[in-house]
Amino acid sequence: MTTTHDVKIKVPIAPFDTHRQGRLSPELSQADIQARLGDIKADPPSADGKATVSWDFVANGYSCAIWDYKGRRWSYYGPRHVFELLFPGKVVTE
Repeated sequence: MTTTHDVKIKVPIAPFDTHRQGRLSPELSQADIQARLGDIKADPPSADGKATVSWDFVANGYSCAIWDYKGRRWSYYGPRHVFELLFPGKVVTE
């Protein structure tokens, strides 16, 4: 388990389905995201080639995910307040 900005992050117990609930700034690099997530490893590209990189994790008890869909950096799944804690000033309002 990793703790970043008062957010406890861990690997999910089982896979879960996701859909985009928000976006992070495209200025974030893959290395920026990995640095925030600590021990959570990036998943390989999806079999259909649509997601080039993704992370599934649990943050403060919430199932969360971040992915790059066809190079349109970065979509996320999970509560906005968790992503605002993890990436201050980098949550994009749509």
